[in-house]
Amino acid sequence: MAKTTADMGDRPQWTPADRLHLKGPIRPAMDEWVILRLVSIHMR
Repeated sequence: MAKTTADMGDRPQWTPADRLHLKGPIRPAMDEWVILRLVSIHMR
């Protein structure tokens, strides 16, 4: 449980303002990460 919390803390948290400001580089990476995540879950 503590390990999961630590991993979550290490991950960058994007606020709506940051996402709006960094929309170009961040959005595709986030979408790709989500797609890979879903694929890995379904393949399991």
